[in-house]
Amino acid sequence: MPIRGATAREVSVSPGDFILADEDGAVVVPAALVPHVLEQAEKLTQTEVAIRSDLAAGLTLAEALRKYGHV
Repeated sequence: MPIRGATAREVSVSPGDFILADEDGAVVVPAALVPHVLEQAEKLTQTEVAIRSDLAAGLTLAEALRKYGHV
């Protein structure tokens, strides 16, 4: 079923799609892409954990940005 989208005129939602929503909006991940998206999200989470650890150990924000780039 197509619905109005923010980045496209319409977004199709099908059974099995993954939908994540909060008060600001919703994201629809087509079912076929869910495994890849979850894998990438887990990698991002691991990077964020490493950044927090490095910051707690004294790394400055500027150094963290140089080391990890924009996250």
